[in-house]
Amino acid sequence: GTQTYLVEPAASGLQTSVQVVKGAGAFVNSVEHQGDNALAIEVVESNDLVYVADLESGFTFRYTKGLSLVDSIPSPFGVATTSGLTWNSTNNRLYWYNADAQTMLDTDLNGANPGTAVSVESPAGGAIGEIDFNPATGTFWAVDITEDLYFEFQDDGTPTGTSFSFLLGEGRGNGLTVVNG
Repeated sequence: GTQTYLVEPAASGLQTSVQVVKGAGAFVNSVEHQGDNALAIEVVESNDLVYVADLESGFTFRYTKGLSLVDSIPSPFGVATTSGLTWNSTNNRLYWYNADAQTMLDTDLNGANPGTAVSVESPAGGAIGEIDFNPATGTFWAVDITEDLYFEFQDDGTPTGTSFSFLLGEGRGNGLTVVNG
């Protein structure tokens, strides 16, 4: 069955949690996130791990799909604002988005062997949050969390021209998952 993984923000001073929900909302498990401030999350099917990137600590924590902590790996950007993380199932590499530098960088599944960083900026000019890979088209999607816009772009950072707005209000809507079918 389908499982959904969520990063649940915590009130100030409390620990962020990572949750797994199965099917139509049946709660399966929840654990305290072992990092500081979780933001980006990605399930990598090739190694059956859930990656949870801390917003600013420079680390990404890897969990089993049942949410047992496996380890942590360093962000390829170091201590920076990692607002997006996705897995490219075509080349089996991770793609990281650094909101501070407005760049995307690919690495192996251990966060090592980086490729070339590319500039990715929202066509609306706002701040980019989560990113996701679409294996059907070989393109990426990003969410502009300040201008309320989802947009598609190529692996070199060039927007395709495809986008749509959402009406959640500034600073909301960081989650993004491309679903084919």
